[in-house]
Amino acid sequence: MKFERATFIVVIFVFLILAFGCSTSGESTLTISPNIRFEGNWLYIKNTNHMSYDAPKIALNDGQFKLDYPMSIPSREEIRINLSSFLKPDGERFNILKYGLVDISISCECSREMGGKWEKLGKAFWYGKFK
Repeated sequence: MKFERATFIVVIFVFLILAFGCSTSGESTLTISPNIRFEGNWLYIKNTNHMSYDAPKIALNDGQFKLDYPMSIPSREEIRINLSSFLKPDGERFNILKYGLVDISISCECSREMGGKWEKLGKAFWYGKFK
């Protein structure tokens, strides 16, 4: 009897986790749509959204090379980054001739100005492949 009751409780517990998930944050990821291009050794990122990309973390080639951009990318603004600014964990710099550009991902917090105050909107993520 005790075994059946314990099994029943475990089954109900698993069902509740599957039905409602186990996330406690309740946050969803925002959708951003940057315009990405590169020329020579320069990467251009244009924020096409009506919100700021705050302190974006940018990764190239399946996350092998990373850059924590130290500033925000304001709405409708474009930034230019030298590709050699992207580093592997061991400190090796990105070399487009050696590695080529495969893909890029951007994760950041987003905010916007509302009535003279800045409102935090949440986390955002974007991923794209180069042709």
